[in-house]
Amino acid sequence: MGLATVEGAGRGTQAAAGRVSAVGGGPDRGGLEGPSGSPLGTIAGIAARNSADSVATTREMGKLARAERYELQAVLRGLISENRRIQGCLRFPRGGVSEIQIHQSHNSGLAYYSGLQTCGLGGVCPACGSKIAEHNCREIQAALDVWCGRGGVPALLTLTMPHYRSQRLSDNLNAMLAAYRALLGNGSYRLLRKHVKLDHSIRVPEITYGPRNGFHPHLHILGFFGADFDASAFERQFARLWLANLQRHGVRIDDPAAVLLRGARVQLGFTAGAEYVSKLGRSWGLAEEVAKANRKKGRGEHYSPADLLRHVRDDTLPGAQAVYREYVAAIDGVHLLQWSRDMRNQLGLKAEKTDQAVAAGEDQAAAVLARLTLYEWRAVRFGGRAAVLRVLHLADDDADGALGYVGELVRRYELAGRGGVMC
Repeated sequence: MGLATVEGAGRGTQAAAGRVSAVGGGPDRGGLEGPSGSPLGTIAGIAARNSADSVATTREMGKLARAERYELQAVLRGLISENRRIQGCLRFPRGGVSEIQIHQSHNSGLAYYSGLQTCGLGGVCPACGSKIAEHNCREIQAALDVWCGRGGVPALLTLTMPHYRSQRLSDNLNAMLAAYRALLGNGSYRLLRKHVKLDHSIRVPEITYGPRNGFHPHLHILGFFGADFDASAFERQFARLWLANLQRHGVRIDDPAAVLLRGARVQLGFTAGAEYVSKLGRSWGLAEEVAKANRKKGRGEHYSPADLLRHVRDDTLPGAQAVYREYVAAIDGVHLLQWSRDMRNQLGLKAEKTDQAVAAGEDQAAAVLARLTLYEWRAVRFGGRAAVLRVLHLADDDADGALGYVGELVRRYELAGRGGVMC
C-alpha cells in the first residue's frame, strides 16, 4: 500500500475539498460512507457476533480490543476529570509535533495514531496500560529465556495478607509493600535466598476487589532460582518469614495459621492462568502473569481493575465508580513492576525504560500509512470517539479510504463552524 496523503487540507475551506491521493498512482477519491454504506461516525466493519459458535480471528479480536480500550479510556476520563495527563491522553498533539501519523503495527497489523500525548499511567489507563504490559511481557520473557538457557529454574511466588471490608486499600497496599521491603533486608531471608540460589526477582503488586471483602492486594514475585531449587522446603520457610514481617508492620492477623498455610505460595512448572487460553487465543505463562497481573479478567466475584472499569461503563456493580477512584488514588506513585538490583545488566538486558517512555515510544518497524495535519486531527476529534476509531478501522485495510473519511469529517467540522463537543 502506498503512503496516503491529503492535499490542501489544514487551512479553512481549502480543507473541505478533502482531495485524496496515494503515492504510487492510486485514484483520487472523495469522502466515504465506509464499508457497506454505513453511516459516518460509526465504528464499521466489526460485525456483531450473533452466534455463540462464531470464532473471531486474532485480527478481529484485536480490533474489538482496540475499540474497547478507547471506550474504557473515555469512561476513565469521566471518572478522573482532575488529572490533566489522563484528560490529554490520545486526544491532544504532543508539544512540538506538526502532524499526526497513522501507523500500522508490525505485531498486530492494526493501525494506531502517533504524535499524541500519552499519560503513561500503566496501572490505570486502558491504552497506555496495554502498551506497557506488552512491552514488559516481552522483556520478562527475554529474561526467562536467558535464565532457563543457563540452567536456572523460574518460579512464581505469591504473597498475600489478611484483608477486611472496612480497611482502605492504600493502608493495606503500603503495609504489604513495607513488609516486603523489610523481608528483603531480613538476615534470615538473605541466608535462605543464598541457600536456594535466588539470584534475581521481579516484583509486581496485583489488586483485585470483591464486594464481600473489599480490596485484596497481593504480591507476585517472579524468582530466578538455581537448578536444584526445592520449592516445598523454600515455601515453608518463606511463609514463616512473611508472617513475621507482616506482624512487625502492624498488619491485623486474626488467624496466623491461615497465613502460614496460604500467605506464601510457590508455583513451579507454571500452569496457573491456563483458563485464559480460550479467551485470549494464546497461551498465558509466567511473563503474562507478572506483566499483565492487573489487566487480566478476575475470577468469580473477584474483579481486576480492568473489570471494575467495565462495571463502571456498564453500570453493573453498585459503587464501582468510588471503588475505582480509590484504586487510582492508592496506586499513585507506586512502582508497579520492579526488577531486582543489577538484574537486567547481569542478564544482558538493556536499561529499563520508564512507563512514560514506553507509552510514548513508537514501533520502529511500523509502517506509516497516512499523515494528518493538526487541523485535520481537530476535525477527527470533533467527530467524536466513533470517528477517531473509524479512521483507524478504515486505515487497517485502506489508507486512502481512511483519508477520504477524514476529508468528509473536515467538511462537517467547517460546516458546524468548528463548534461542538470533542471526544
